[in-house]
Amino acid sequence: MMIIMLPLLLLVQVIGYSNAELFTSNAHLQTALYAERDIANLLHSYIQQEEARLETIRQLADDYKKHSNMALENIDQFLGNPINAFLLIKRFTLDWDRDFTPVMSNSSWDAMNLQIEQVRADLPVYEDLKGAASALMRLQDTYQLDTSSVAHGNLGGVKSPVLSADECFE
Repeated sequence: MMIIMLPLLLLVQVIGYSNAELFTSNAHLQTALYAERDIANLLHSYIQQEEARLETIRQLADDYKKHSNMALENIDQFLGNPINAFLLIKRFTLDWDRDFTPVMSNSSWDAMNLQIEQVRADLPVYEDLKGAASALMRLQDTYQLDTSSVAHGNLGGVKSPVLSADECFE
């Protein structure tokens, strides 16, 4: 009786261990899905900030073009006016620091990138990818699945996304 119980206990222990490992893996993948959503939100926020920054740059470009076209129509008359000369110099000093410096620095990218790197700390790494690829290969071997079927996302009648050629070689 004891001889039968020992293998049975070992089997229960292995199954319990495998289920715990699967649960941990699925829990990490669930975290990865939430992280993916957070990254998408961060990217959309960054896009909005960049669009606003680009609109400011566009307005500056239009203003500079309009001003220079007007001044170049009669350079001598424009520069002969001391107020125009003063305002032109101011445009490239004080106004430059106020208008150009903030839009040309891309601190929003640095801030967003820092947030993404913090989120990535909980995401799968290359070792996880290798493990998932090995698991697919074990499934294919165990259930004798046709390589083409696996590549086309058919795992024993269950339809999944199609794998690209690159994904099949990874």
